[in-house]
Amino acid sequence: KSRSPNRRVIRRMTLKRPERKAKAKPKPKAKQEKKAPPVKADGSELTPRELSDIKEAEAKAKREANPEATRESKPLQLLVDRASNPKSWIPCIEDVSLRSWMYMSQEKHVTHNDFDQIKEKVDWVEIHGAAAVTRKTMWFVKEGCRCPYSYGKQQVNAVTFP
Repeated sequence: KSRSPNRRVIRRMTLKRPERKAKAKPKPKAKQEKKAPPVKADGSELTPRELSDIKEAEAKAKREANPEATRESKPLQLLVDRASNPKSWIPCIEDVSLRSWMYMSQEKHVTHNDFDQIKEKVDWVEIHGAAAVTRKTMWFVKEGCRCPYSYGKQQVNAVTFP
């Protein structure tokens, strides 16, 4: 057979590659067996409310086994502690085990107009849940403080109180 002069003949060469150490294969994750849903003594399924109560009891037991630091061991000053008249503040949440507190104070000189201004002028940060915005927040701090506010895996940077 004749070949055209413009055609190149490429010879395939087999190169011997240096031997590589075999990489350890990642261990397969242990399959978590799905627990059968709890049932009542008579064999019937639990209601959603009963399932919720069981989950809450498990969460409570876990919290009690690993309690949050007390305010004495890890000090935390609450706004109500700094108020000129702390007795005028109504406690809504006082959960020491979760270090969660919420108080309300109704003052005559704070009006709905004040609330509307805050709602409109503050640059609210959206906190996202699995599928949607679950809340909006703003984290104001005193001058010099840079501590962030965390909610789950999300963080809100500190903003100096105006």
